[in-house]
Amino acid sequence: MTHTITTATLDVPDARLYYEVRGQGPLVALVGAPMDAVSFAPLADLLAADHTVLTTDPRGINRSRSTTPSRTPPHSCAPTTCPGC
Repeated sequence: MTHTITTATLDVPDARLYYEVRGQGPLVALVGAPMDAVSFAPLADLLAADHTVLTTDPRGINRSRSTTPSRTPPHSCAPTTCPGC
């Protein structure tokens, strides 16, 4: 059975997170990094027969993007000991 998939994004500090919702009934969340919503689609479709299924792209994976530049230092040092960090 084919279920309507609702897609949306959620703005959170430093990111825009992508998610999908399908089905109707008790909520089941399928989440696991580095897997994205596409990875869970076959299982989500089966569960959607009698559940509301939420799948996501975790922060930084596929369609969930950071909205700020990386905070990672441009070199490999310990930020607590490097005056440039």
